[in-house]
Amino acid sequence: MFSFLWSIWWFLVLVLFSFPIAFLFSVFYILLQPFAVCCSPMTKCVNMALKVIQMPLFCTHNLTQGRSLFALD
Repeated sequence: MFSFLWSIWWFLVLVLFSFPIAFLFSVFYILLQPFAVCCSPMTKCVNMALKVIQMPLFCTHNLTQGRSLFALD
């Protein structure tokens, strides 16, 4: 029963937060990627943006598994 409620939670997080934030960071990722080759400190920013862009994958995986927010590995 609780896995169904957690799936609803992850769906709401996915639609309301994860997609908009990932779309916003994808623009920064695309714009900053060429500069990461020239400026090595920029690589950390680009890698962080990539992790944020992958947030919908994380939410969808937890949605399909019905995982609790507190039982993340």
